Amino acid sequence: MKPTHIVFLLAINVLWGFNFVASKMAVDGLPPLLVTGLRFLIVFVLLVPFLKVIPGQMRRVLAIAFLLGVINFAAIFIGLAKAGDVSSVAIVAQLGVPFSTLMAIVFLGERIGLWRTGGIFLAFAGAMVLGFDPKVLQYGEAMLWILLSAVVYGVVAVQMRRLEGVPPMTLTAWMGLISFPCHFLLSAAFESGQIPALAAASAENIFGVVYAAIAATIIGHAGFYFLLNRYSVTAVMPSTLLGPVFAVISAILVFDEVLTMRMLAGGLITFAGIAIITFRNAKPAAEGVPRVRPTA
Repeated sequence: MKPTHIVFLLAINVLWGFNFVASKMAVDGLPPLLVTGLRFLIVFVLLVPFLKVIPGQMRRVLAIAFLLGVINFAAIFIGLAKAGDVSSVAIVAQLGVPFSTLMAIVFLGERIGLWRTGGIFLAFAGAMVLGFDPKVLQYGEAMLWILLSAVVYGVVAVQMRRLEGVPPMTLTAWMGLISFPCHFLLSAAFESGQIPALAAASAENIFGVVYAAIAATIIGHAGFYFLLNRYSVTAVMPSTLLGPVFAVISAILVFDEVLTMRMLAGGLITFAGIAIITFRNAKPAAEGVPRVRPTA
């Protein structure tokens, strides 16, 4: 992986890590399905110029837009609304990494080798150390919603890898178009008090929605697809295990959560695993990793 792409991937993880905090700000004052509808309305409005039909790819584009934009984000925002803390949500969400890795091996024929296998397990172990504690059992329903989002994201990562000739912003624009009306309909059907909640929305609520739309979706998800178009799923996905590290750091800075030795140890273990994966990705031929011709 090129050094500039490594830096870009790190920046995406920083954006995504803080997004757990920003999203929690949003759903603390607004219904979660309404939040996701507003998020993708902003995405669609900003990316309308990029919306275009890609011959031969639209079935997969629409499937990805629905799975990622509707099911995945509905599940994760409902989970955030039901959970009592950010860290446990950030950790469970990373189960998308092993799901996507297994799917890439089975359906795409990707190989990861012994070193990267060890790096993935080390990074994932660090993520578990970082966030899990007995209180997570108090949020069983929330964790089930987050687990659903992780499974869906694993499927989406493999489908993104199969896209050809679809620019990242075009895919994100379609996700906005498909997602916002679906979330507004779901909100109308299953939530109440949307108008009073909007009228009483705080600056933090609004900031959370706007951040999720621009930083996490337009920059983060479009950038992630850009990288998936150039590197294998098993090379890119494990690095997202850095998300919980930045999520915990953000929670400490914003919500005054206490930095414990477990958090510090988990972060160091995760960074060690990601370092192994990154250095081994610098020699893809030795690992037998297929390379992809840039298409976007």
